[in-house]
Amino acid sequence: MQTFHSLRVSRPLHLLAALAVALVTYVLLFLGSQRLDLPPERSFAAHPGPLRPVRLYLEVMSVDTVRDAMQVRLTVEPVAGPDGVASPDRNLVLLTTHDGLGERTEVHVHQPPPTTPIELDLYGGDISDYPLDRYRATLALRCFLVPSVPGNTPVALPITLIDWQRVLGYRLRTRIAIEADGRERIRFDIRRSEAFTAFALAGYAGMIVLAYSAASIGTLVYLRRRRPDPSLMSAVAAIVFALPALRGALPGFAPLGVFADLFVFLWAEVAAVCSLAIVVASWVHVEPERSRDVSAAAPPE
Repeated sequence: MQTFHSLRVSRPLHLLAALAVALVTYVLLFLGSQRLDLPPERSFAAHPGPLRPVRLYLEVMSVDTVRDAMQVRLTVEPVAGPDGVASPDRNLVLLTTHDGLGERTEVHVHQPPPTTPIELDLYGGDISDYPLDRYRATLALRCFLVPSVPGNTPVALPITLIDWQRVLGYRLRTRIAIEADGRERIRFDIRRSEAFTAFALAGYAGMIVLAYSAASIGTLVYLRRRRPDPSLMSAVAAIVFALPALRGALPGFAPLGVFADLFVFLWAEVAAVCSLAIVVASWVHVEPERSRDVSAAAPPE
C-alpha cells in the first residue's frame, strides 16, 4: 500500500521534472539559435599598400540546394561627393571568375554603381543528406583602375570585401585567400542553421513517436491484449494521415526521397498502415455477440 501511494506521488513529480527540463532546454536552444543565426556584418580588409582599396559589398540572396546554386549580389560601395550624391570616385573594371566562367563589369565615375548578380554552383554536398547537408562555393575577384591615358596598363587595386553572412535557414562562413596572380578567392562554407536543423530533426522524431504509437496499438490488438474498438481504429487512421502532413511541414522544402525519408518517414508510414490493417481486420472478425458486449461495456455518453 505504501509503495502504491509513493508511486502515485512520484509520477506527477517525474512529469513536472521532465516538463521543466524540456522547457529549460527549449529556452536555451531558442536563445542560442537567435544569437547564432544572426551573424554580424564582416569586413575582410586587403593587404596594406600604396593604393586605396576598393570596397565591395557582397550579399547572399538565396541558396537553392535542389538546383545546387547560390545567388549572390556584388556592389561597389559608393563614396559621397561634395554635392551629397554617393557614386564611385574612380573608373574601375571588376573581373569575377567562378565555375569556369568570367564576367566583366565596368564602373564609371559619377554614375550609379552597377549591381552584379552572380549565380554560383554548390559543391561538396547533396540534398539527400537533408537536414545535415553541407556545401561550398567559390568566387574569384580582381579589380583594376582604368588608366586616364588610353593605352596605359590598368593598375590592379586591393579589395576590401564586406559581406553579410546571413540567409534564411542557412549559416555561411566566408574565407578569403590571395592567389599567385593577385586574385582574391572567396570560399563559402554553407550549412543549415541550428534552428533549421533542430526543427527538422524534431519533425522526424515526431514521426518515430507516431509510428511507435500506431505499432503499439496494432500489436496489442493482434495479441488480443486490447479489444478492436472503433476508437483505436480512429486513432491509427489519424496517424496514417498525420505523417504525410508532418513531412510536408518540414522546413526547407526538401524533395521527397532524401535519406531521412528512407530511414524514418517511409517505415513510419508503413508501420501506421499495417497497424490500421491489423486493427480493422481484428474488428471485422469479432463475433457479433462479442461486439454487442463491447458496446454494452462502453460508458454512456
